[in-house]
Amino acid sequence: MGMMVTKAMMIELGPLITGLVLSGRLASSIAAEL
Repeated sequence: MGMMVTKAMMIELGPLITGLVLSGRLASSIAAEL
C-alpha cells in the first residue's frame, strides 16, 4: 500500500520537480551571462 502511494506521488511530483530544476538551471545560466 505504502509503495503505491509513494509511486503515485513520484509520478505526480516528477514533472514539477523537473520543471523547478530546469528553471533553476536556466536562471543560473542567464545570470552567469549577465
